[in-house]
Amino acid sequence: MEVRLLGAKGQTWTAGQARLNLWALRPLLVIQIVGFGDGGFAPPIVAAFESLLPSATSLNVFFELSSMPDYDATLRTLLTQRFRADQARIASFDVCTASKLVARGVSIANLALGGIISLYGERAPLLAALDAAAKHAGLHDFHSSVLLDTECASKSHG
Repeated sequence: MEVRLLGAKGQTWTAGQARLNLWALRPLLVIQIVGFGDGGFAPPIVAAFESLLPSATSLNVFFELSSMPDYDATLRTLLTQRFRADQARIASFDVCTASKLVARGVSIANLALGGIISLYGERAPLLAALDAAAKHAGLHDFHSSVLLDTECASKSHG
């Protein structure tokens, strides 16, 4: 797996054709996966979550998965276990996916997490929630525009 820095204080990991973009900006944890949700993406997400815990009383978690058609069940299992251990510290948990398969997996995770996940079938509500949380946190240099516009990218290549 290859790792490199991403603009706006983020990092990106690649596994084959898949990519994980990740930002850990107290109190926000922002994850974007493009392509297959590789189980190897769980450790950097968990590490970012854990890096925020000592300095934040509550966290806002965002998963932008609109271009993730499928995933390794290990990814969902490991993340659900880790988030469940500190779910009382998660103020909001927003997920966007266009995939029915991924949405089913999110629903399973949501049951384990006591119903804290807000699931969206399109990007606009997630991006609005992310921008509102960033503004509320005083993160004026962070905006949802840093997320790769995968819907536009896929249209321009097809």
